[in-house]
Amino acid sequence: FSFSATEGHVYRGTCTRGTISSCIGRVKDGSGNVVAAPSYSTASAAFAAPISATYYFEVQSDNSYGPAAGSYSWLIEDRGPEDHGSTLASATPIAIGPPATSGTFDFAGDRDVFSFEAVAGHIYMATCTETTGYSYSCLVTIKDGSGTSLASDTLRAAYETNSSKTLFVEARDYYGDYVGGYTIQVDDLGPDDHADTSQGATALPGLGSSVDGTLEVWGDWDYFSISLAASTTYTAEAFGNYLEVAVYSASGSLLSSGFPSQMFSTTN
Repeated sequence: FSFSATEGHVYRGTCTRGTISSCIGRVKDGSGNVVAAPSYSTASAAFAAPISATYYFEVQSDNSYGPAAGSYSWLIEDRGPEDHGSTLASATPIAIGPPATSGTFDFAGDRDVFSFEAVAGHIYMATCTETTGYSYSCLVTIKDGSGTSLASDTLRAAYETNSSKTLFVEARDYYGDYVGGYTIQVDDLGPDDHADTSQGATALPGLGSSVDGTLEVWGDWDYFSISLAASTTYTAEAFGNYLEVAVYSASGSLLSSGFPSQMFSTTN
């Protein structure tokens, strides 16, 4: 069966069995490539038309559960335009902070892209929550303008930007088969509390004194500095869950590293 599709619209093809035991419906393009097929959790084949063209709905019997011959009915639905684009060029701009933006994964494998304006030196966290189904299976990816992935994780991803620019957030289902609603929100966590390199290290107030810190993103490092006497043994310790400590000399040589307390000696 053939049907005309409009670019950017979502179409859903459904095959419903009559006397046939089961039927499978697939959508193909003009070259015969399958562009949509049912997943194990959906009985319909849906896709967003990349261009306005004629597409084809192929119906096939499935004799795994009974007779391979019999009656069936089929339906093609135009679900309207996608709520959010799936490319950087068609990304939906969103504001920083609440309220969260609502979206829908219109079909299995759907992905939606959003854009936001980032300020140099700030840390941004994008959080995706699926409103039905498995709420932990939303995959969030922060990308730059070239499409390079900067941070990616389920539920939320965070990234510290070194320049003011437009960043992008891609949301999709981790397993690729969820169809339903979700929300996406980007929060500005502010500047990093301590520098990520020795050049901007926070000066410690003195021996025996502690300084509070936060590792805002995965892979974050916080640097601190202190003046110590030569040829002396010291202990550096971090208090927290699974924190690694590394001690460097002023020249950048690694003196000691490990979890979570390290003894080291200065040189002459």
